[in-house]
This record gives sequence, C-alpha cells and structure tokens, in this order.
Amino acid sequence: MTWAEIQRSNCRAEIDSNNSTIRHYEQLYDSLRQFQGVVQGSHGAFMDTNGNKRKCLSDLTSGVKNCRTADRYSGHMGQVLDEIGGGCACGVYSALSASISGKLSEYLSKISSLEAENRSLRGTIASLNEQIRREEENRRREQERLCHER
Repeated sequence: MTWAEIQRSNCRAEIDSNNSTIRHYEQLYDSLRQFQGVVQGSHGAFMDTNGNKRKCLSDLTSGVKNCRTADRYSGHMGQVLDEIGGGCACGVYSALSASISGKLSEYLSKISSLEAENRSLRGTIASLNEQIRREEENRRREQERLCHER
C-alpha cells in the first residue's frame, strides 16, 4: 500500500468516525428539542393555572365586601401567586430555557464543524485519488518501458 493509499484510508476512517459523532449529536439535539417542548408546555400550563388562581382570588375579593379575613387572605395569596408564579417559576423557566438554547446551539455548532471537516477530508481524498491515479499511471508506463527494453 502506498503512502497516498494509507492517507486516503485514514481520511475515510476519520469521515466514518465524524459521521458517527454527528449522528450522536443529532440524537442529543433531537432529545433536547423534545425536552424543550415539554418545558415550554409545562411553563405555559403553570402560568395558565397561576392566572386562573389569580382570577379566582380576584372573584373572591370582589364577591365579599368589607371582610378583613377575605382581604388578608387575598393579599397574602396574591403575594404568594405573584412571587412564586410571577417571580420564582418564571426565573427558573428563563434560566432553564436559556441553558437549553445554549446547549442546542452548541450541538449545532459541533455538527457544523464536523460536516466542514468532512468536506475538507473529501477534498483531500479527491487529491489523493488523483495522486494515486498518477502513481499507477507512472508504474504502468514504467512496466511498459521495461517490457519494451527486453
């Protein structure tokens, strides 16, 4: 095996390895995209539920006039709904959403980088194929020359 044939074989093996890694990152990407959909759906459902509780709380206070207990309950529950629903849960969702988006971008970047490397390796293989073709042609000519000299 010539040096060019060995190099070509190495390039092909590297492309195979890159393709395997690309498939792995694509699977991770798809799985994380599905999880992102679940997170978005859960956040939406939580916000809807929190909004419904706020509406019920508003209905309670509007239905009961001049009742200190209802006013206190409404005030404290409103604070809980705002701090947990509007603050804490939204903050966690935002952080998780940003983390997921960052990881998805990272996967896409790695896939793109490996695909670019594969394109480069294919170019190298094309050059090596040409070199191998020339070497074979030169060997054939040399053999013909040697046969004619005899």
